[in-house]
Amino acid sequence: MFKRSKLSFKLSASIIILILFVETALLFISYEKKCDQLLEMQQYEKSLYGKNLIYTKSFIDNYLQNYSFNIILLSLLISAIVSIGFILIYHRFVGKYLTKISKLNNEKSPFKIKKAFRKIPDDEIGDVIKSRIEMLTRIEIEISTNKKLLRILSHDLANLLMINYGSISALKKLLVTEDEKVIKNLDRIQFASDRQKELIEKVRNFDASKDKLNAAEIKEYNLADLLNESLTVFEDRLNAKGINVRLENFSDENSYIHVDRVLFSNNVLNNIISNAIKFSEDNSEILVIINEDDKGTTLKIRDRGIGIPEDMLKNIFDGGVDISRPGLNGEAGTGFGMGLLKSTLDVFNCIVEVKSHEKESNETEHGTEIIINFLNKIKKEAA
Repeated sequence: MFKRSKLSFKLSASIIILILFVETALLFISYEKKCDQLLEMQQYEKSLYGKNLIYTKSFIDNYLQNYSFNIILLSLLISAIVSIGFILIYHRFVGKYLTKISKLNNEKSPFKIKKAFRKIPDDEIGDVIKSRIEMLTRIEIEISTNKKLLRILSHDLANLLMINYGSISALKKLLVTEDEKVIKNLDRIQFASDRQKELIEKVRNFDASKDKLNAAEIKEYNLADLLNESLTVFEDRLNAKGINVRLENFSDENSYIHVDRVLFSNNVLNNIISNAIKFSEDNSEILVIINEDDKGTTLKIRDRGIGIPEDMLKNIFDGGVDISRPGLNGEAGTGFGMGLLKSTLDVFNCIVEVKSHEKESNETEHGTEIIINFLNKIKKEAA
């Protein structure tokens, strides 16, 4: 009888230890994946703009600190539930038998079982701590190195861009031609140079600022003007695939929004239009709509592309290789674009929604629609 009860207790204790071990392993894996995901987002943002605008070191540190705190609370909660459940079962089915036997054997406690749990060796704990310290050290070194490279790169690019900008201006003055295509191409090169110069300056300002969020220059901008600027950037790609852009409600040119023009144009508009072109077939259409109501301004950009798979659509803003796929012409993608879009719109207090139907499941209504709600509506009277 005693042996059977003792065996039952040991079996129950072993099950609890196994559950806690699996729980700890799963939470540790979840933490590691979150670290890797944030680092990938950070590296992608750096490669795109030469600087972290959203996924800064302080943002990642605060995020991981909160995430770790939540993991610890969850672990303690699960441990408490498992322990309470075991104690109740133990008292109900095993305890009364051990009590009788313990009296016969002059035991002080019916629950006293020696060597039930093995103490974790100190060297194993030391190895884990050492591994985490080494990882954090590598991250700090990488961040410091990237910061230095960013400053060098932005400085050198700014100098080269000024040479390019000056050469274009001089060429336009010296070149005597009435060829509209030549003039138009020169204007587009100068326009692109202007935007590159602004983007470099924006990155440098963010690098110098301690408050990255307030460093965003949020001002009033005409939404139709910003859209037309982005469409100009992608004019060659649109023409190459024969894609027509149809504009609706653009007669209302007095709709203004509160955004940082550089961030909104590059992280949001250019991202959406680039994806629409990438996943649309030749000779298709992209529809752009601006709607106004009492709540604010709504921008809708809808393509007639191949659509997004349902499992990918669920994680569209998470970022990473799981939602990365090549375009119809083999264009490479990182999978981080939509995550960066969402983070940028959060800064502007905007709401974004993605609707999509795959061509395989819907031959008539396939494509993707991005809906952005600007809650800070401004409407100016026409002059």
